[in-house]
Amino acid sequence: MSSKSLVEQLLTVDTARWVLLFPVLIVVWHIVVLAGILFASSLVHFCGPEDLVSGTCSAQWYSRTVKGLMVGFSGMSAIAVVASAYLMAPRFKAPVTWIVFGVGAVTAIIMAAAGQALWESVSAIGCGWLAARLCAGTHGQKFNTQNSP
Repeated sequence: MSSKSLVEQLLTVDTARWVLLFPVLIVVWHIVVLAGILFASSLVHFCGPEDLVSGTCSAQWYSRTVKGLMVGFSGMSAIAVVASAYLMAPRFKAPVTWIVFGVGAVTAIIMAAAGQALWESVSAIGCGWLAARLCAGTHGQKFNTQNSP
């Protein structure tokens, strides 16, 4: 019988990482989305006084630039969430990474169907897939140091 109590066995670092996995992913997603919103909202400072109407910029470049930032930050949020899942999971890193990507892709599809977030969803799915492929695809592989004939 082990000298550790049941509580000590349950309160391991691995257990804490599993328990905190989902909350960490939510926090990471919110941080990146908030950064995108703050960055996009700061663009109004580059708007000329003649283009400001009630605090809103009406310049031609403004709406396209904000849309581009939202698409870019959607992709960055997917990368951050998928990479965080890979880094946070104590074991089964590749399956966890692909599961998180799958849940994120379904969420992006639902968001695209519910509103006008098509390009943001495409960016999130594409960047999330790339991050999952890079993280899970390299997990457990060893570099071949021998020369091929």
